Amino acid sequence: MKKIALFLLFALPFTAFAQDLKFGHIDRQEVIKLMPEFTTAQKTLEDLQLKYKEEISKLQTEFQTKLADYQQNGDKLEATIKASRESELQRMQSNFQDFYQKAQDDLQAKEVDLMKTITDKLNKAIQEVGTENGFLYIFDVQGKTAETGPTTVLYYSPKSTDVAPLVKKKLNIK
Repeated sequence: MKKIALFLLFALPFTAFAQDLKFGHIDRQEVIKLMPEFTTAQKTLEDLQLKYKEEISKLQTEFQTKLADYQQNGDKLEATIKASRESELQRMQSNFQDFYQKAQDDLQAKEVDLMKTITDKLNKAIQEVGTENGFLYIFDVQGKTAETGPTTVLYYSPKSTDVAPLVKKKLNIK
């Protein structure tokens, strides 16, 4: 009898506590796509990409022009001039490849920087919603977050609350 009383004494608080657990879920990518900052970031990246494409096009045109001239007149050139032109073409090609790689790196870095600002704002809103509404956990049902790595949610109960509307309200988006 004492064992049963002790068991009930310890088990009842745990069962009462278990009933108060509150879980939420959100598709972070869905909310990010609705944020005005995301649209602005996309536009910024598209503009930067366009600038790089224009510069790459200019470099290609310049290279093609010099290459065509070399191919057309190379046989008529003195050996020293021919070697100089070949060296210049190789340098141009190398510079083009370097520029292309730096442009790709710059675009990636810019995207990471812009998305960090957006995800930081979203994460802050999620944390505030979690705190204000007493959630124990809020899961990303998309499956992966940049900060925590892969999170696989194989099932969530209908009792789990979709916090997206609360987060959207916190971010003033519809």
